[in-house]
Amino acid sequence: MTATAELSGQDAKRKLPDGWQWARLGDLTELTGGDGAPQEMDAFANGTVPFVRMKDVGRYRFTLDLVETDECLTEEAIKKFRMRIFPAGTILMPRSGSVYTNHRARLGVPAAVVGHLAALLPHDEVFDSSFVTLALKLVDMRQWMSKTTGLDSIGFKELSQVLIPLPPLAEQKRIAGILQKQMAAVERARASAEAQLQAAENLPAAHLRAVFDSDEAQSWERKNLAEVCTISTGTTPSRLRPDYFGEDIPWVTPGDFDGSIYISEGRESLSKLSIQICEALEHVHSKGIIHRDIKPENFIVLGSEIRMIDFGIAKLKGEDVSGRPMDRLTLTNEFVGPLFFSSPEMIAYADDKSVPVDHRSDLFQMGKVLWFIATGQISAGVPSAKKCPHKGRFHGIVSRLLNDDPDDRQNSANTVREQFVSLGKATGEVK
Repeated sequence: MTATAELSGQDAKRKLPDGWQWARLGDLTELTGGDGAPQEMDAFANGTVPFVRMKDVGRYRFTLDLVETDECLTEEAIKKFRMRIFPAGTILMPRSGSVYTNHRARLGVPAAVVGHLAALLPHDEVFDSSFVTLALKLVDMRQWMSKTTGLDSIGFKELSQVLIPLPPLAEQKRIAGILQKQMAAVERARASAEAQLQAAENLPAAHLRAVFDSDEAQSWERKNLAEVCTISTGTTPSRLRPDYFGEDIPWVTPGDFDGSIYISEGRESLSKLSIQICEALEHVHSKGIIHRDIKPENFIVLGSEIRMIDFGIAKLKGEDVSGRPMDRLTLTNEFVGPLFFSSPEMIAYADDKSVPVDHRSDLFQMGKVLWFIATGQISAGVPSAKKCPHKGRFHGIVSRLLNDDPDDRQNSANTVREQFVSLGKATGEVK
């Protein structure tokens, strides 16, 4: 029996090897949660105590040695807010907001932890925390999820009843050691493959350098690029409006760059009307604005022009708007944003103003709008592929947009656009 096979399964009726037993998490050690994030900026100024947020766990996805966090708290803040310091070896998992991601992390250093994470404290005499972290990675927590204020969550009562197969302590350490070696080998193979791919991608550049770095080239006249051409940037139309595409204006996208010197035609064309919305959206995005209120009714047609409206709750990138009157409505259990199209982080923001809301929240909302346009239904969570009217291919793109964890979504609208292009969605299949 392989080490991986020994860890698989959540069925208590399955026969275990001699000496193994089914153990509930609540019986192993203390199972608790973290603390609310301090709202005072001074709490993080020159801090030295790592503060683990959801995004830190999401960046790793799975790790047995979480040691780096984006933020650190001061000792004074720890005392002032009576925050708990969790020891190295503590196992972290999402308990609200991103349960669906199934992320797991084991602390490599003592740290404070945000309240959205559940923490299973180490108990070296009972279990090996590396082994239990690995075992929990194979447990799909989605089967116990429920909705609180629209947010996926799992209660401590349910968490405490989760079963894992537990061998004797020495066997736990042996299996964990084997799996860590296997995981390290996979990581080395991945790094090697990426290095080889990078070397292949660098080859054309090497040939160009052989010409342009030659002795002959050193005698050539040098000019700034702006002296010999006009430099500008393009724009990207919204996929929410298929009528922007398919007319007489060629549109070149990164997907048309195939390594050749000349681009004779693009795979898509635009309608004249799309140019207006592209220019408007490009202007908004160039100002670093996050809309926060993407929904169908915020796109209107005025004559021959398309306009995006209602910037009432928009904010600048990095701007703290928690003190705005509209945002303070969340103190009365309301939340700011499109009611049926809000992202999980916008909903979580109602309870915790430290929850970051960036451009990926707009991407989530766009995914909800796209699904609504395609099916006429507003999805609750990740929609079922069975309801997708486009042979399921549309579902794969939208379902990633609707991931609870922003780190698991596409990072930009351009990325989503290219995914639709590669699947032929611009030919009229996506409505």
